[in-house]
Amino acid sequence: MTDPRTILIHYLGIYKRKKNLRMKPVVLTMKKRLEEKCSITERQFLSVIKFIERERPFRHWTKEEIFWFFTPIIEEHMDWHFDYEDSDIPTLEPYFTENA
Repeated sequence: MTDPRTILIHYLGIYKRKKNLRMKPVVLTMKKRLEEKCSITERQFLSVIKFIERERPFRHWTKEEIFWFFTPIIEEHMDWHFDYEDSDIPTLEPYFTENA
């Protein structure tokens, strides 16, 4: 069981059975997405990493090591603000001319 998807599905199954878990909808959504071979968001993963780091196989790992292990199933976050070269950034500069 070294596949990150399989491992996370296993632990999410355990977490969804906890009685007083407030974030059960998030856990259920994540589990469903992973079972459908979809990726999860970084935000979703960060919401459960505090549970994962307490599990026996991950106890001696840092949060960063755990995150990198599960990276293949976490969708990349593309920030559109940084996709452009400086010269390609649209501005309103042409419309602001000094008329004296």
